[in-house]
Amino acid sequence: MRYPSRLLTDDRQRAFARRTTWHGGIVIIDQSGSMDIDDASLAALLRRAPDAFVIGYSHRPGDNGSTPNVWILADRGSVATNIPSGNIGNGVDGAVLAWALRRRRGGEPIVWVTDGQVTDSHDHPDDRLTIQCAELVRRHRMRLVRELGDAGRALSQGRTVGRADWPQFGRLGRKLLEMKAI
Repeated sequence: MRYPSRLLTDDRQRAFARRTTWHGGIVIIDQSGSMDIDDASLAALLRRAPDAFVIGYSHRPGDNGSTPNVWILADRGSVATNIPSGNIGNGVDGAVLAWALRRRRGGEPIVWVTDGQVTDSHDHPDDRLTIQCAELVRRHRMRLVRELGDAGRALSQGRTVGRADWPQFGRLGRKLLEMKAI
């Protein structure tokens, strides 16, 4: 019993606190050339979080939009039959994060599997885009992980990367450190 005083004051007598566990959330997976996922890692994630919304993304540098660059791998119980391979570059990091945020339900957790190398549509580093992504991570409390195998634990246990771990996330991590110092 967490709130014994509610037995007398609350007409619904909500005196007990409940722990809620997430069986879902949103997982955003960078599938650029430096990142790779396999069927076993995705299956392990979905066993741990069967109601997760999982998307992968990768952009072909210089592509004018004719090649798909975002795909849904799992949608709250439905799972894709195959995992598309990446298109070499990042290129759509900010747009994917914003798109995923619009699909967020309540305060469900968001995990971004990334190496932190945020790039523009030609796969070149872009400081403005890095700042935009770092602000989204900070504002929406996204949990960063480098490996898909760590995403399930980040969803269910609420583990977030500590400040000491940010440098492992490249330009994004360095920008998060700069933002924290300001």
